[in-house]
Amino acid sequence: MDTHYLGLFAAYSTFVAVTLFIVRRRHPPNGHAATIWPATDRVLFARPWLELGLLLAAIIGIILVGQLYQAGYLLPNRAPFSPIAEMANQVLIFSPLLLLLLLRRQSLHTALLPSRRLGPRALSSLTLAALAAFAYSLAVRDFGRIPDAMMAETELGRLPSHAVQVFLEDFAIAMLLVRLAAVLRSEWAAGLGVAALFPALHVPAMLSTGEGLSTANFANLGLDFAIGVVVMVGLLKTRDVLWLFPTHFLMDVAQFG
Repeated sequence: MDTHYLGLFAAYSTFVAVTLFIVRRRHPPNGHAATIWPATDRVLFARPWLELGLLLAAIIGIILVGQLYQAGYLLPNRAPFSPIAEMANQVLIFSPLLLLLLLRRQSLHTALLPSRRLGPRALSSLTLAALAAFAYSLAVRDFGRIPDAMMAETELGRLPSHAVQVFLEDFAIAMLLVRLAAVLRSEWAAGLGVAALFPALHVPAMLSTGEGLSTANFANLGLDFAIGVVVMVGLLKTRDVLWLFPTHFLMDVAQFG
């Protein structure tokens, strides 16, 4: 089993466990957590199947714009404006999501991005991300991996665009979770469905590289699903994509930086 996957599981499990402890203090309503992630109602749609279908169409649009990016048809990556251009390219790639919200006149609340209490939420998310990074480093027995990877990405000018990419990925996950929950009439069923996408997206890469679905790969896919479930539990409890972003970003840097 890949040590990195064990590190990810340790990081996300610690991250979500502490979050759940904080959220439990939301009752009674004057608890401290009420100032961070206040309880909110589920998002409902008049025609949930239509909203899910439109989102899937937007995801296809993301894939198509991503192909244009790979072919070099978006903003040119030239110094000294390369970091800015790359951030703008990420926004362009994910622009079908933003266009969908605009055309459907839907608020950011339908993407689990409330505007209230932004300061406490951001500070709490950063603190939890630091805790997750510590748990990851402890699990892989390498406290230099994340700082070294962040330094390498900073030197290459990739860190800002990487952050934008991860945030927009989380934004897409939240939009899918909300709309799938409306269709299934169950947030927890939707959470399991979205969590299943985590390992499913890795299967084609394993097959294309000739690795196959070995016992070790099955174990990694199982951990992928477990991580997805853990993340969905936290996301459904906080209803805040900003809660997920800093930790997801650090774990992504650790893996790909």
